[in-house]
Amino acid sequence: MTQVTTAPVLTASTPAQARLLLDLRYSSLLQRLMRGEAGAAEIARDLGVPLGRVHHQARTGRRGGSGARDGARARGVDGP
Repeated sequence: MTQVTTAPVLTASTPAQARLLLDLRYSSLLQRLMRGEAGAAEIARDLGVPLGRVHHQARTGRRGGSGARDGARARGVDGP
């Protein structure tokens, strides 16, 4: 008999959270975080991706996938 494994059930409270959960670019990071807490360097090492990518995805995830800046200016951008 074949054993079937199922993915955990995830629910979103907002449309932005739903977009993030459905965005396949974040699936590896979200799967890794579901296994337990870890620092960004550990996650990057586990996934074989640059540390900067993990930081970017974590920041975007904290904003619910909105992609909006959180008050910080982008590097190299002058402005008030």
